[in-house]
Amino acid sequence: MLKHIIDFYKVSAPAPCNGDFLPEQKQRLKRLQWSTFLAATLGYSMYYVCRLSLNVVKKPIVDEGIFSETELGIIGSVLFFTYAIGKFSNGFLADRSNINRFMSTGLLVTALINLCLGFINSFILFAILWGISGWFQSMGAASCVVGLSRWFTDKDRGSFYGFWSASHNIGEAMTFIIIASVVSALGWRYGFLGAGLVGLLGTLIIWRFFHDTPQSKGLPPVNAPKEKKVMSALETTEFNRAQKAVLRSPAIWILALSSAFMYISRYAINSWGVFYLEAQKGLLYAGCQFHYLYQFGMRHCRNHAFRGGIRQVIQRAPKCSRTDIRIDKYTGSLPVFVGSRCSLLAGCSGNGTFRYWHRSTDLLSGWTDGC
Repeated sequence: MLKHIIDFYKVSAPAPCNGDFLPEQKQRLKRLQWSTFLAATLGYSMYYVCRLSLNVVKKPIVDEGIFSETELGIIGSVLFFTYAIGKFSNGFLADRSNINRFMSTGLLVTALINLCLGFINSFILFAILWGISGWFQSMGAASCVVGLSRWFTDKDRGSFYGFWSASHNIGEAMTFIIIASVVSALGWRYGFLGAGLVGLLGTLIIWRFFHDTPQSKGLPPVNAPKEKKVMSALETTEFNRAQKAVLRSPAIWILALSSAFMYISRYAINSWGVFYLEAQKGLLYAGCQFHYLYQFGMRHCRNHAFRGGIRQVIQRAPKCSRTDIRIDKYTGSLPVFVGSRCSLLAGCSGNGTFRYWHRSTDLLSGWTDGC
């Protein structure tokens, strides 16, 4: 049984290939590259719909007395813990797997779990299923990154990665508009049902259009394997010393801590922003939808779409001097969001600025090599 499962998820066997890119093969490669890229972008956005479905239905669940705010917080944290563990393990597995099947499995399971959650009132069972969903959620990003590395050259990968990163925000927009509309019209249980159906649709898209390797399609590898250089004892010592120097660098730890604290704020807004707007600002679902559409369309997606290209173009720009600017503007946007007196425009502006500068810290990760 285990052997059959391992064989099912093995990297696809190479198809016959003449070893050279003929003109018709180049056209076919371009078509398969775009198919893989678009399927990864749209498919991972549907992962986010299944992940964020709980954030849209918290207020109705509390109003009906199903779970308290504390219980919902515990349920949400369970997903983050299992997601973190899954990111650690599934990145290793995706490198050695058929990413078409690997990514399809993750979205299929999390979609099925969403279909079940609308019928569950047990806190323990709900938390267990949401935690399992978190582990399978972690199969998406790893598969997409491996897919981009298999299908795109080093020269082009940064730009396509930047555009693929917008899938997070496409998924957020779909969740806070489509799923919120379903919840507003039919109730919170149908919100999970809608998210599950979106996940099943995404599974079909990934299965059909997200390809494993160029070799499995009868094409030469996009990136020719590099010859491994055997390091001498002195080079090995210097390499190990350089790695230890990175760990001792204050800049690395400052950036890591700032990113960790910013993610605390990010998920506080992501997980409880809709609940806060409804409970404290008196906004209805339509207002919340507009709020997140503003953040997505005006700020966040634009930053994602261009950061990959910027990272490649501005490699020689001064690097460390940008950190304090982004942290200051990021921090300053929070009071605008929290303190806006039932003003939808002010709340949108604060949250949009907040999300824009949050993603700018990710751009910094491409610049830390010069710090």
